Amino acid sequence: AFEKRDLELYMNVNDAFHQIIAESSGNSTLAWYVKNILSRTNVQTIFFESFFNFTDNPSLEEHIKLLEALKEHDEEKCLRLMKEHIRLAMEALHTGQQ
Repeated sequence: AFEKRDLELYMNVNDAFHQIIAESSGNSTLAWYVKNILSRTNVQTIFFESFFNFTDNPSLEEHIKLLEALKEHDEEKCLRLMKEHIRLAMEALHTGQQ
């Protein structure tokens, strides 16, 4: 999705990535919040599509690191990476960056 600069595909893959992790937690409230947040941020992403940064978007690297930690079953590392991912996402939302 990133290589093709396909925003719709990126959002679908991104949604699936986050939903799978949230649903795997077994916490239905968390899964609901993640779905809700994603739908809201997707609206912002679509609205500012021309500003979406495919070349310098840190979320891809963050997702790769998180997947590696999940494969390693490293709970502490997953928690640290997820907290950092959320912090950076919140910063991006506040500054209007993607």
